[in-house]
Amino acid sequence: QNAHNIDESKNIALSDEKGTLDFELSNKNYGDNRVRKTSKNGQYGESERSVISIEANTFDSFLDANPNIDKEKIKLIWMDIQGHEGRFIKGAENFLTQHKNVPIAMEFWPYGIERSGVNKKDFLDIINKLFNKFYIMGNLDEGTHDITKLEGYYDDNLRGEDGLNILLVN
Repeated sequence: QNAHNIDESKNIALSDEKGTLDFELSNKNYGDNRVRKTSKNGQYGESERSVISIEANTFDSFLDANPNIDKEKIKLIWMDIQGHEGRFIKGAENFLTQHKNVPIAMEFWPYGIERSGVNKKDFLDIINKLFNKFYIMGNLDEGTHDITKLEGYYDDNLRGEDGLNILLVN
């Protein structure tokens, strides 16, 4: 969206429910701040991070509360939210169901997805419900992959520190 279509910037997390979330702050990389949804100690020292509380809402509710945003002008959702992507997608299900042509570019990081409190089955269920293909960004010349093949990538990347950049499409 162009900035002139939105009255102001919003300081809010987009998730699968409205409320308050714990937000872990990285002291090394501002791009690695994360929503904490599990009390399990992570393998990357997450339990040592400072935590703040942040307001959260769903994307669907956010759009409903901001009618000045023209939903038809949304042509791409791009996110790298450290494993919280599954929760965002659940909170955007109505929009994504009504706008099947809007792709999602995201970092696919199974370790982060599981730390967000979304298990493999729930993540794959919502992805399979809303999309039917994906690209691996950086390897676009390979063409699309059937969305059911994402499960194999989930298993292959579960313990890795780095995610796989993908584009979910229909």
